Formats: sequence, structure tokens, C-alpha cells
Amino acid sequence: MSNPGDPASDPVVSRRRSWSDLGPRLVSALVLIALTATALYIGSYVFAAVVGAVFAGAYREWETMVSRAPLTPSGMVLVGLLAVSGVIYPLFGPVGTISVVALACAVAVGMRGEGVLWRILGLVTFGAIIVAALAMRGDTLAGVWSGVYLGTVVWMTDSAAFFTGRQIGGEKLAPDISPSKTWSGALGGLALGTGAGLLVWTLVTDSPLVDRPGPVCDDQRAWPTGRSQRKCHQAAFPDQG
Repeated sequence: MSNPGDPASDPVVSRRRSWSDLGPRLVSALVLIALTATALYIGSYVFAAVVGAVFAGAYREWETMVSRAPLTPSGMVLVGLLAVSGVIYPLFGPVGTISVVALACAVAVGMRGEGVLWRILGLVTFGAIIVAALAMRGDTLAGVWSGVYLGTVVWMTDSAAFFTGRQIGGEKLAPDISPSKTWSGALGGLALGTGAGLLVWTLVTDSPLVDRPGPVCDDQRAWPTGRSQRKCHQAAFPDQG
């Protein structure tokens, strides 16, 4: 029998240090990473569909926060339109995506109840992220490495926030919005996400922290920076400096 003052008997500590859900979390994370990495490498409609689905799911959470109620049929329409806005990007480009997001905003205006401005803000924000993510990917290998960088930062931030918050706990970050998030998790995620992003940037880009022996001059493989372009120009035209 544990003593009342024993930390192991404290329900807060017990909940904080419970790792019973770690296995399912790891399995789901590995599956998602594999699917996302495959879609990122393939690009085109496959990556566009994944991006649309991811941010449509994110908007679903936003919609339930705004309405403070289960998802309604009108809310499902908004989620579906946001997913479509990503899928059509390879065919119509940013104009097509923006047009579908604008249609979703029009539907949001016609919905009854409060929170219209918040719905529009969410649609515009997630629509802009969809355009940015798909434009970043483009159709070159540099876009793949950009996605690797972004994915590394996101996953490492999320992982560190989970482990740090679970182990350390502490003051809640925003209990009314997400009761399980803590300041310790946020700071842990910030630290590891920043470090992981710096590592990827150093290893796979034209980072000034690493002096590589020669330039990479294939536009399909090079990281599109001005420094790379100058190196390639100097290698091709040494007399011009």
C-alpha cells in the first residue's frame, strides 16, 4: 500500500507518466510517416490529395471549436470543399484552390448561427496553407527536400511536446481549448523542432555551416538558393568569377 505522500500515489503524476498508449501512437505515427513520405515523393495528385485531406481534417476540428457542437451537414460541406481545394491544385493551380476556398467561404456566410467570421478565417488560413504546401512541393526534387524539412520540424515538435508534457507536466497551456497541452510540452517541442530543423537544413541544403567541396548544379537536385546559383555559375564560367 502506498503512502499518501508518495509521488506514485498521486493521480496527477500517475496520469502524467502513463505510457500505456505509447505503442498505438508509435504504430500510427510510423504508418502516417510512411504514407506522407510516399505521397511527398510521388507528388502531383497523390500529394495534393494527402494535403487536402490533412487540412480538411484540421478544419473539421476548427469547425467543432467554432460551433461548440458536433459537426453539422453544412460543416461537412465545408470540410469536403477544403479537401477538394487541395485535390484540384495540380490541374488548376492556385487559382482553382482559391476559387474553391472562396466557394466554401460563401457557404459559411450562408450558415446560420454565430461564428461566421471565425469559419471564414479558418477556411482562408487552411486554404493558404494548402496552396503554400503544394507550391513548395512543385515538381522538382528540391520540393521533396523542402517537404522533408517541414515534416521533420512538425513531427519532432509534436513528438517532443508529447514526451516532455507527459513526463514533466506542469502548467496548462490553454486548458479551455486543449486540456492536455502544457507549457513544458510547448517548450520541449520548440527546442527539439528547432534543433531538428537546423540539422536537416545543415545536412541537405546549401548551408553556410558546411563547406562542401563542390556545387550541385542540377536544378532538379539543387536547393534553390542564390548561393547555389552563384557556385554553379562560378564552376561553369570560372573566368567571370
